Amino acid sequence: MQAVRDQGAWEEWILYILTAIEQTSRQTIGVVQEIKRALMMYKHRIRADHKFYSQDLINNLFFTPIPRLSLSNEI
Repeated sequence: MQAVRDQGAWEEWILYILTAIEQTSRQTIGVVQEIKRALMMYKHRIRADHKFYSQDLINNLFFTPIPRLSLSNEI
């Protein structure tokens, strides 16, 4: 930041920030892909291993990891 203030090195600063955004975005995409894989794995396992299967229940467990009490009434 000092170089930006003193020398007007905006291009280097912008490239640094854009590189950080790109790296974070790639990591986030990887995390999302892993979550999607886990979701599908659990859906298939529960469907194969149990007599009950509720896609809504599984989706809510993944998207709302701390379920609300009222959730049981919705499903």
